[in-house]
Amino acid sequence: GSWAAVVPDGGPAAHYMLYSLLLGMLLGTMGLPNLVGRFHMSADGAAARRTGVLVLGLVAVFTVLPLVIGTLARGYAPELGVFGKGDLLVRRLPGLMVPGPAGELLTGLLVAGALAAFLTAATGLTFTLAVTIAQCAFGGGVGGFRLGVALSAAVAFLGSVYAASLSTTA
Repeated sequence: GSWAAVVPDGGPAAHYMLYSLLLGMLLGTMGLPNLVGRFHMSADGAAARRTGVLVLGLVAVFTVLPLVIGTLARGYAPELGVFGKGDLLVRRLPGLMVPGPAGELLTGLLVAGALAAFLTAATGLTFTLAVTIAQCAFGGGVGGFRLGVALSAAVAFLGSVYAASLSTTA
């Protein structure tokens, strides 16, 4: 049935959307940007190992959160659990669990956390790619890093323009 379709009526972008989602989940749940960034910023090997273990522990906690959110959502808002309304479910769950101003505050914190996570992942990936480009193509140094950042940001921007052209929504 249609419930089994990954992207119902996705058109030519269906496979792109599926694979970008899988890749984003893979890299995001692995904590790759944060982990690699921590290794580059650590003073020595012991600090890098310590922060690496901490990041992996946080990744383990955040891996369990979708299960907890899904379980709570089934109890508080089962009508929002249908295909295509998952984003509404996550945003409305704090307000449904704790009504009033406290729920609105929790919703605001959730949205701010999601934005912070997105920006952290985006800057972490840009940083990691920029360092790699600087070392491999420009021989390192501050100037090479700046060129690497410009190239990384340009690739991300062009990728987003291309992805927007594949969008199936108006």
